[in-house]
Amino acid sequence: MKPTERILVIDDDSAYGATVKESLELDDYEVQVRDSADKLKEDLETFRPHAIVLDFDLKDGPNGLSVLHRIRESDAYIPVVLMSGALGLEAGDARTDLAINGIDFILQKGDNPKALPAVLEREIAKQRQVIAALDEWVQYSPDADAPLLVTEDGSEYSLRQALEEMKKATSKGRALLNHYRQGLTQILASQKP
Repeated sequence: MKPTERILVIDDDSAYGATVKESLELDDYEVQVRDSADKLKEDLETFRPHAIVLDFDLKDGPNGLSVLHRIRESDAYIPVVLMSGALGLEAGDARTDLAINGIDFILQKGDNPKALPAVLEREIAKQRQVIAALDEWVQYSPDADAPLLVTEDGSEYSLRQALEEMKKATSKGRALLNHYRQGLTQILASQKP
């Protein structure tokens, strides 16, 4: 059985949000639905989603692209799946702009209901692969407990400590993953056990 992963759904259509929630809960996800991005920062810190499902056309507020920018300011790597009834295949420029700005996947509202859980599983699996690779490396690294990472606030973390924060999906863990993912990937590539 897979671990319970948390999904944040932001969609101003409450009926559609409820349908998505019900569908994802059948696939053993823990789901929180919001009708706006007003509490985005709080949700990222307290609910700590593993992925976000975002409606592109949010009424009475910023559109999906604006919300995406806010998400990426807080977390550069959390998977974001855009759901839209407005972005058909003819909306090529908008799709390109969204891809450039960090959308991981775009689904048309009304697509096969099983498509969303499958997409989420694939995108979350990419995150798990990074953590698993680090976990394996930490087990064999003689330097796993040496101070390796220094955050913007001056805090020092060993690779083992950083990994534990990342596994818990805390805001500090997300920040460490965001700031040091590229560097950690280079370390893993150059110093395989």
